[in-house]
Amino acid sequence: MKSPVIFILILILVCLGMTVKSQTLESMNIDSLAKEYKALREQKKNQKPGEYCADLNAFKGKLHLIMDELGKRLGTPSCKEEDIKRKMGEPDTIWVEKQNPDIPLMPSEVHLIYLWRGWHDYLYFVSKEGVIQNSKWYFALE
Repeated sequence: MKSPVIFILILILVCLGMTVKSQTLESMNIDSLAKEYKALREQKKNQKPGEYCADLNAFKGKLHLIMDELGKRLGTPSCKEEDIKRKMGEPDTIWVEKQNPDIPLMPSEVHLIYLWRGWHDYLYFVSKEGVIQNSKWYFALE
């Protein structure tokens, strides 16, 4: 009898923890998010091949959630390419017309690519003439 009750309480606590984590990111200002992103990005660059860290590699892990939040906030026409670079650092790569083998680029589009899990999963910002149009995720789903 106690087991189902304990299970339900644990489930509720886990769900509340996820909500608190999400609300915490939403309540952070953009500079704090960017600072946290840069620190996690540096950790990711120093991660040994084959090494796993939930904060850096897990879907809905800390790095993924922060990148997603930055994508939402910076992926609007109110931002310019230099705003993205100032907040997030230089992109891992920049693709221009027809360079991206995974996603077609429209004429005059530029994609600022920020890798999360290598080329399998990354966040990119679509820019036209230096103005950000939106942000999107690419997932290889492998």
